[in-house]
Amino acid sequence: MDSAPTTVHAPDTGEIDPASDPVALSRRERKKLQTRQAIHDAAVRLFAERGFAGTTVTDITEAADVSPRTFFSHFAAKEDVLFGDRASAVAHFEAALAEQPPEVDAFTAVRRTALNGLINRETPIEQMRLAARLLHDDRILVGSLAERFAGLEEGFAAVIARRGGHPLVPDSHSRLLAACLLAVVRTGLTVWHTDRSDDTLEEVVEELFDLLGAGLRGDTPRA
Repeated sequence: MDSAPTTVHAPDTGEIDPASDPVALSRRERKKLQTRQAIHDAAVRLFAERGFAGTTVTDITEAADVSPRTFFSHFAAKEDVLFGDRASAVAHFEAALAEQPPEVDAFTAVRRTALNGLINRETPIEQMRLAARLLHDDRILVGSLAERFAGLEEGFAAVIARRGGHPLVPDSHSRLLAACLLAVVRTGLTVWHTDRSDDTLEEVVEELFDLLGAGLRGDTPRA
């Protein structure tokens, strides 16, 4: 692993420090975003060509013309390229759930959040289909995602509990809703890829929530 670079303090020359220059900061941020996008695009292309297991971080860095250190400054693992990191996912979920009115019951709020927040409408449809295909074809990725979902379940349960007035420890209801949410998303990707490719992922997930809600209430789901 590369060691962190030594910080060298430049002498005071009277010039503007780039770190305090908004224009320079903007340039750096743009460069950072461009690098992240290049890594992302290279990884997605290689995943599509070689599969998830057949693509290494070294393959990605060579295709994106960056160092492994640069890769890991943007992504903790190659799974993050497809599914994002846990902290961002939990923060995104919390922000989306907070938009739901307090009088809305927890199940409905979580359902709406899944449809309006977790399913990222800015993600290209091709990438969503690739993720669904890889989850269907690649057992290694399925196992990795199961570990990731376990962490997400804990984070989502805590968010749901805070909404319900239990800020310290998620209760059983919050944990159940979090587990159901992730099961719906995971199943939705699989069903969308194998049986419902002509529909949108949102339509598939909404139907699964109908089935889940009907089962919890003991109702017959709508036709």
